[in-house]
Amino acid sequence: VKTILYQLIRELLNNVVKHSQAQNAHVLLDMENGYFQVKVTDDGVGFDPRTLGAPTIEGGFGLYSIRERLIAIDGSLRIESAPGTGTIVTAILPEALD
Repeated sequence: VKTILYQLIRELLNNVVKHSQAQNAHVLLDMENGYFQVKVTDDGVGFDPRTLGAPTIEGGFGLYSIRERLIAIDGSLRIESAPGTGTIVTAILPEALD
């Protein structure tokens, strides 16, 4: 779980740097009822999350692979964004794997 947390936060912050044009980004890590919650927010340009699909030859593996890894361990990924509004990504994953 620690490795997944590290990879998750690293990928989300890389996305902020590569795509968001943000001035500020924040990471919040919390635990409640046996689940970690990671929230990464930025004040960047935002995007339409509905445009995210399966990866293509041009890329798109980052968020897709995060989502797939979280689903495999009974976690979840929520993306809130719109053009011009910044982005909030919330990941929830269990404290321990069964």
